[in-house]
Amino acid sequence: MQKFIFFFSLLSVLNSAFGVVSEAILQQVAQSKPWHRLLHYKKTLPFWKLQSEVDGAGFFFSPEGKTDPLAELKASWAAFSRHDLQVGKFKLHPQCAFPARFEFLQKALGHPVQKVKCEKVEEMMQVADPDSVTLVFSSAYPNNPASMFGHTFLRINRKIPTGQKKQDMLDYGVSFAAAVGPDENPLAFIAFGLTGGYRGQFSYVPYYVKINEYNNSESRDIWEYDLALSPEESRTLLAHVWEIETNSYFDYFFFDENCSYQMLTLIEAAKPDWNISNFNLSTIPGETLKKIMTTPGVVQGVRYRPSLRKKMVAQASRLNTQQQVSLKKVLDGRVSPKEIQDPFVLDTAVASLFYEKQEAEGQWDESKKLLQASVLLQRSYLGKIESPETLTSEEVFSRPDQGHFPYRFSWSPGWITAADLQGNFQELGFKTAYHDLFNSDRGFQRYSHIDFPQVYFRYYPQNGKLLLDNLELLHITSLFPLSFVESRASWKLQIAYANSREFSCWDCKSAQLRGGMGATLNLFDPRTVVYGLLLAHAEAGSALSRNVRLGPELQVAVITNPWESFKSGITGNVTWDGINNDNPSRFRVQLLWENALSLGQSWEFRLSYGSWFYAFNRSYSRPYQEAKFSTHFYF
Repeated sequence: MQKFIFFFSLLSVLNSAFGVVSEAILQQVAQSKPWHRLLHYKKTLPFWKLQSEVDGAGFFFSPEGKTDPLAELKASWAAFSRHDLQVGKFKLHPQCAFPARFEFLQKALGHPVQKVKCEKVEEMMQVADPDSVTLVFSSAYPNNPASMFGHTFLRINRKIPTGQKKQDMLDYGVSFAAAVGPDENPLAFIAFGLTGGYRGQFSYVPYYVKINEYNNSESRDIWEYDLALSPEESRTLLAHVWEIETNSYFDYFFFDENCSYQMLTLIEAAKPDWNISNFNLSTIPGETLKKIMTTPGVVQGVRYRPSLRKKMVAQASRLNTQQQVSLKKVLDGRVSPKEIQDPFVLDTAVASLFYEKQEAEGQWDESKKLLQASVLLQRSYLGKIESPETLTSEEVFSRPDQGHFPYRFSWSPGWITAADLQGNFQELGFKTAYHDLFNSDRGFQRYSHIDFPQVYFRYYPQNGKLLLDNLELLHITSLFPLSFVESRASWKLQIAYANSREFSCWDCKSAQLRGGMGATLNLFDPRTVVYGLLLAHAEAGSALSRNVRLGPELQVAVITNPWESFKSGITGNVTWDGINNDNPSRFRVQLLWENALSLGQSWEFRLSYGSWFYAFNRSYSRPYQEAKFSTHFYF
């Protein structure tokens, strides 16, 4: 911002001598990037008209301020010179209500006005004492739909007094989220979140509160990206948060004007030279990290804070069989902690009990409290022993800015054999987000699946038809491998309108819903999993007998990731039709073998084969089979 202010100051020297600001300078400042950043002006569809994204009228002094930068500049400057005006929720003088805007215009117009003492702003700055800013990313939290893509917020780093050590926990976190009531209906949350029905609100809390919330209570990994902002620019950013929060608001949109987007616009307001908030379809938190990492000069360093669960699992993974047995006995209360002389067993017991307490939200019975106290006491008797580093490889692997891009175009030539069709096809697909079980897991939670929406069309040259094959609205699969220190259910939810792969109608579609829970196990190492899910399955479509299929479904799969860029897996589904129970072929089986090779962040190739048949009546109808080779481009 300094070069803009220097430029405007030179232009205004002559005008300042006469005590006025010329129309030419007002025009130049009004059209400048720093002014547009501070007022959040963006060109919007459908007519590409300039408009501020701030939604509350209290942010503007001019009635035309939301769409007219010049009118707002003139009205703001006039308001800063008045002494009879109070604005915002604290009823402050305009200079105190809009400190970042006032400081910018003071320098840019080159015509200083008398400053007003702003005690509340000065008190805020003294408490925060901003010296630099860090963009913080907390990983996905599948149990909360609002956070299944992760969450970003800012840490305002305090100035380190001479001779003292940096204490991150005493910094302040600035976050943006939808103002949602505690008992909000989930369907209402989805509807309002997608349409801007909630006001967004900023929160300003000590950083240790955010660490406890994300790192401990929700067991989410945290990544910290230190930004190249000077102390002055850091103060400007904090002052800008103040002027939005105390005078106005943004409407919250889940896909674009969300937590991550607003953090980037705050950064741009303090550093107008950076162009980091422009996204095509949506603003996904992980993609904002790619943007700042690929913009020169933005990031100075990256640090990692593993979640409470990851630290606990890492500690448990280095125990041998005998140590695992001892740990289990201690946690089950079969052995007193006083009998354990192994510090690594006790360290893991401490981590496991702390994790269990966080999962229970502190609702422990007296026996658990006594066990934790006893373990801590026994551990203290053994003295300090350095534990070996266990998270280095995971740290490199899971860095979110290194993951593949979210949007995907796909082209897949293939071959099918169905009741009345045999031959090749061409499939075209587009997916807006985000990650599936056969993607490379670099930058993502291992073996997670969050997709919505995606659409696939197929062209069959045999009859010249281009048909919708699959419209998947939502697909989430969360796999949590069981271990001797944790038992956690895996689960799945899928909603689609897709080809039902009926043997008597190869191009018929049905509305499909499946969801349920199960268990996952690691085989040999974390790179191979086997899971089983018991699902409730429902379909509705004209191709089905009685137009409906309803019943339980068993899904079993094994997926291996022998090296980072390659995955292979076999999935089997058995569906029982509970509606058409007089049908001798009501047990329907699907087998799918899939292989995926990832090449960097943008390219992936897959080879798959699938077969659909009846389990106990193969003669009832000809099985449906298909094979295809897919080329995926991510962007």
